[in-house]
Amino acid sequence: MPGQRYSQIPILKHIPEVDFVNKFLSLEFTDKQVVGHALTRRYEINDFNKKLLEELDWLKSVRSLLLEEVDRRRRKITGHILRELIEQYFNQAIQRLELTKLD
Repeated sequence: MPGQRYSQIPILKHIPEVDFVNKFLSLEFTDKQVVGHALTRRYEINDFNKKLLEELDWLKSVRSLLLEEVDRRRRKITGHILRELIEQYFNQAIQRLELTKLD
């Protein structure tokens, strides 16, 4: 399948982290879930993850920027929701790549 080849190319590292975060934050909640789900699906296959290790620093930088936003939204429901999205999707993606790095 032609689209499948991109699942093995570290294309996310070419998207400026700030741009990604700004766009992500502007999405509706359900769209944020779709993006998060796509991220976790991207790193499900260990053999592909070896080729995607270059995205690990990008993911960590995005997570860091999102956590800064959580701090700015402290004591607001949007901050709590954003933290949950980070934990459910971004942390999982990072953990999967980190495990691949250890292999």
